[in-house]
Amino acid sequence: MGTGDSASASLVISPPTFHPPGSAEEPFAESPGSSEHGDIVSFLASPKFKPARVNNHAAGPNLLCLESTVEVAEVSDEDDESRVQKKPKKGLSKKFMSMSNLLAEVGDEEEVPTHPVGSPPEQFAMEPLHASHRPEPLDHTVGTVKPTLKKSQSALTFEVVSDDDIPDAPPSPAKKEEKMGDRLLVVFDMDRTMVGDLVSLSDRDNIETNIEWSWWPEGQHRGLSVEEIIPYCKRGMIRPGLIKFIEYLQSIGATIVVYTHSEQRWASKVTQAIEEIAGFKFIRKLFSRQDCRDGHPTFPARKSLQYITQELAKEEGLEWVNVERTIMFDDDGSVLGGGDQIRLVRVATYDYWEPCVWNEVVTEELLEKNTPDLVEIVRQSVIEWGVTRPSYGTAEEDRTEEEKEKDERWEAQLKKKQQLQLSYNKVAKLDRLWFQVREAFQSVPDLDDENMETLPVRVRRALGNNAKQMSRR
Repeated sequence: MGTGDSASASLVISPPTFHPPGSAEEPFAESPGSSEHGDIVSFLASPKFKPARVNNHAAGPNLLCLESTVEVAEVSDEDDESRVQKKPKKGLSKKFMSMSNLLAEVGDEEEVPTHPVGSPPEQFAMEPLHASHRPEPLDHTVGTVKPTLKKSQSALTFEVVSDDDIPDAPPSPAKKEEKMGDRLLVVFDMDRTMVGDLVSLSDRDNIETNIEWSWWPEGQHRGLSVEEIIPYCKRGMIRPGLIKFIEYLQSIGATIVVYTHSEQRWASKVTQAIEEIAGFKFIRKLFSRQDCRDGHPTFPARKSLQYITQELAKEEGLEWVNVERTIMFDDDGSVLGGGDQIRLVRVATYDYWEPCVWNEVVTEELLEKNTPDLVEIVRQSVIEWGVTRPSYGTAEEDRTEEEKEKDERWEAQLKKKQQLQLSYNKVAKLDRLWFQVREAFQSVPDLDDENMETLPVRVRRALGNNAKQMSRR
């Protein structure tokens, strides 16, 4: 390829004429070196796709379009010595078998969709090729996006599968993640173990709920509600570190139950208040007074681990429960008997206390509207509990001198006792028991049968002298 002899010239290479495959004049049979334009346009020896038709009326309807445009700068005689060729204009480039310029050569004369270079993949689905078989675009608002690699393009695209299009199938059971404490049962006593001294609150609740009042103020609920117990718990009634220890037990998959000598109805309110403050439910089951020796006279002690583990093992998912995989925390060292005793960790008593007025609702006006028998039950109860003066129920003008002296001694003793109880609250808030118990648990590498056998011993050793009785009662 050379230049002309004229002063200025422009070289334009026209696209070659396509000859049907197999003909004598087929250019593909030539070797690359024999092509006149081999330095500009290359030819494939045997293309795997059909050449395209170009709608070019001048050249004919069935010509292969191979575009190659080269622009050569005009050179005049005056600057023939400095012949400088201009750079090709931006946007002009050599094109070789571009898919944007090829239309499939098919026998039924139908056009086959092509995938131009740089076009978004979602606009040109490569499989199947026939336009009538292409799926409609799916809604991306709802669905699962799954990345897939289409080998025909070697480009990363996304296949969107709508949740509505997935056929229903039997759910496969999810494999539960195994945790260290999956087969660990932790039993908590409630009063003075998880929480402090609730006697003043339970006395008021007891009077209001356990007496069959013949008259009660309309719209006034009976007994303390969970919402009324929560402020006491937040001020210090929950033992420090308890929630953190519960969170740790949940993290290792332990099963937690509460075993208390309190009545079911009252204990249920207290445990609900604890869970409200914790922000999650963690108590698998609540065992109360009817599950103690009060309801089972044959128990060797007040409580029985044999009994509650047998009851729990009846529930789905807890078939593994037994005494050997149990540890119990209680401030009463004699609460268990027999073989249960070795699973007990006796803890120091937590005696945080607050007063609660028992007669805030049960006033003199309310008592006057009830029968004398009910009033007498109330009078005897509150006097025996020591929450009111010994002459309660007797009119002021009818009290004897002896009764007045007894009332004065009672009031002085009550004031002194309450001052002492309140003074200990500051010390109670410094309690570190549950923090030490959690550290002891964390030091155990695994809770297999061997470590479970020694777990209560480990915890008792970690607590040391901190577990001795510290009650001021």
